[in-house]
Order: sequence, then structure tokens, then C-alpha cells
Amino acid sequence: TKDKDKIIRSAASCGQITLTTRGFGRGVDYVSFDPLLHERGGAAVLVTFVPESMSEWVQLLGRVAREGRPGSGAFILTNSSLANLRLDLASLQTLAPDKQLAQIKQAVNERHAENQAVLWQRYEEAKKSDGASRALQRSVAHEGLEEATEKYLRFHEQTPTRQISEIVPTRIMILGDATGSMRELWAMFLSIIKHVLERVAKLAGNNMLELRWVAYRDYSDVASSLIQDSGWLSDTLSLLSFVERIVPAGGAPDFPEAVEHALQYGRSTNPDLVFLLGDAWPHVEKMGEKLENHHHWLETDYQHEAEEFAKLGVPIHSLVVGELSQTFAAFEKISSPTGYQTEGTTGYLKDAEQLTHLMCKNALKQIGGADMVAQYIRVYQ
Repeated sequence: TKDKDKIIRSAASCGQITLTTRGFGRGVDYVSFDPLLHERGGAAVLVTFVPESMSEWVQLLGRVAREGRPGSGAFILTNSSLANLRLDLASLQTLAPDKQLAQIKQAVNERHAENQAVLWQRYEEAKKSDGASRALQRSVAHEGLEEATEKYLRFHEQTPTRQISEIVPTRIMILGDATGSMRELWAMFLSIIKHVLERVAKLAGNNMLELRWVAYRDYSDVASSLIQDSGWLSDTLSLLSFVERIVPAGGAPDFPEAVEHALQYGRSTNPDLVFLLGDAWPHVEKMGEKLENHHHWLETDYQHEAEEFAKLGVPIHSLVVGELSQTFAAFEKISSPTGYQTEGTTGYLKDAEQLTHLMCKNALKQIGGADMVAQYIRVYQ
């Protein structure tokens, strides 16, 4: 766009300070033809987040000092960013700058390798399970009872599930559209949250489930209300109180909402499972592009966020309110890479109990596997 080109051209000028989103850190050449800037050392890029890989690290610093021109780069990292890399600020400060940099690079490499290893392991498990599932389907369709029973037992042998004795604490995040179109549904959401917490506590025990409600709106709304976050809570009353205080409003002037921003925000809080609930699709522009109808450049886009959740092994279960095909298609692109599905909630909204069942069973599957889901069905369905 013209605005983007203007920003890029003016960024590499003497005395100019330009704040950009992450999307401007790849594929953008900040070429300077200002001789005074060259005399003073060239353009400097300051990165305020931890790159996800050394490839991104090189890309970020490579925005300046190109084609023999002078330039420099530096990273400004917070304590929490270092902690996410399992680094201690006090320990780093005892080292020389080059040693500090080497440790941070090593930590980035290690985290990237861990993420890749987890992704590959999940792929192999899914591949094995898929093969066993297909064999079972063929047997049921074309073979006798004895052969089908044998395949069924083999399928469960090859598809490990957690025993109830192996329950693990689980964090579930609800990313909920809080624009004006969702106003009539808020009372129902309160009832669902109350029942989900009560039922999971009854079957899995207290403190096994934490919920976090993140309400999102759109970029045209007041910055302080773009995201409203409850934080991680296991106390029913505290979470209900938070949701009660949310006033669904805003969302104009266009229909898409800041779904991509909500996903990026939610990813930073380390959930185990995400429910995405809304009636409007995300913005279709790509990372780094200016939004139509907004004076805003995207730091991320929804397809990138779906890929990042998939790398982390965090499933996103999308629930579409209403019957807009564009919303369903976009939410499907968000959920599918993570191994989960998108469902229309028209039927669920007629009966809050069905949506409660859906959320409870997904929560219990994360906590204790298929056996715990079976126990839930026996008790509540």
C-alpha cells in the first residue's frame, strides 16, 4: 500500500524514529540514500521481542546494513521474555555482552528444537492412530464380527489414552467475541461457565481446571477495551464476576473483528486448550498490512496464529454463532491445523446444556483422557 511504502522510505532517514509491527521484520528493505545517516553509522533496528527461531533472528537484524551500507541492531528484552527462555537475568548480567548474546541464541535454538520435536512426535502419533482407525473402519465395513473385534482391540492398543489415575491440571481459554452483536448471549455464557467448573471439579477434583476468559473486540474500539482478560482462575465466583462485568459493545464500522489479535494474545498465556467463540470472521489482511477501514497495521494474521498454535500442540475448538459462511470458513482455517474442528452453535444455543456437555467433555479429555469422558457421559448424559 502507499502508506506502507511511505513508512519504509522515511524510516531510514536521519533523525527518524519508526515503530513497526512484527510483520515489518521480514521481506522489507529499509534502504537509505541519506548521506548524513551513513556518516553517523546508518540505520539501527531495535527488536523488543524474542524471535521464534534463529532464522527469524537473522531476518530481523538483516533489515539494515544491507549491500555494504552501515547499520546496527540490538535486542531489548524484558525479564518475562528471558524467563520464557529459561534464562535468569541476574546470571546473564554476570557475563560479558558476547557471552550473554551466545546464551540467548542457544536458548532460542533449544526452544525451537523442542517445539519441532513436539510437533514431530504429535505427527507420528497421529499418523499411527490414523492408520489403526482406517483399518478398523475397513474391518467394520467388510469383515465379520470376529475380525472387527480383533481390529477394535488392536486400535485401542495402538492409541494410548490417559488413565483416570493420570489426570493432569489443565488450562482452558475462552476467546469470546464481546462486540454488540453478542449481547443477548451473555447470560447463557454465565450459566455454562458455572456448570463446567462444577462438573469438572466433581469428576476430576478441585484445582484440576483453570479457566481464562479473554473478551475481544476490534481495533476501532477504545484501546483499553480491545482485550479484557480475567487471568487464570479456578474460583467459580471470581470468573462469573468477571464475565458479568463485561459489556458487549463496539465492533463498528466493519463486520470483521480482531480475532487474530485475540489469538496472538491468548497464545502468550500458555493455554492447553482454546475455545474460540464468535459470530464475525477475522480480518483477511496479512501480517504487516494496513487494515481496510482502520488506521492499523496487523502485527499478525489469523492463519499465522493457527500455525503457531499447531506447533505448540494446543488445539483450538471454534464455535460459530449464527450462520455466516464466511465466519465458518475462517474459523475452520483456524481450528483445522490444530487438529480440532469448527462447529456451528445454532443448535447449541437453543440448549445451553449441549454446549455445556461439549466444553466439559473437551476439558475432561485434556485432564484425564477418554476414560474420564466416558465417566462424564455416564453421570450427565
